[in-house]
Amino acid sequence: EEKIHRDYHAPGIPDAQNYPVDFYIETRKSKPLYLYGIPNRDKARLTTIFLQYLLQQGAQFDSLLVFQDQQEIPQQMRNML
Repeated sequence: EEKIHRDYHAPGIPDAQNYPVDFYIETRKSKPLYLYGIPNRDKARLTTIFLQYLLQQGAQFDSLLVFQDQQEIPQQMRNML
């Protein structure tokens, strides 16, 4: 439980407070694991923006997305995630 951090802000990322990670899970790997919960289309769109921004800023991480109902998310958007 102490290796799970909610509403995490990636270090070294400009304006990181505007791009929160739902959960950061400490792992034994060199890259952190960022977990996002996707309950609906709006959160899927927002998560896409967050992930793209983090990647543009050079953040190194693995991500895991958990969908409430993946069929509610348009295929084109799922492909971007």
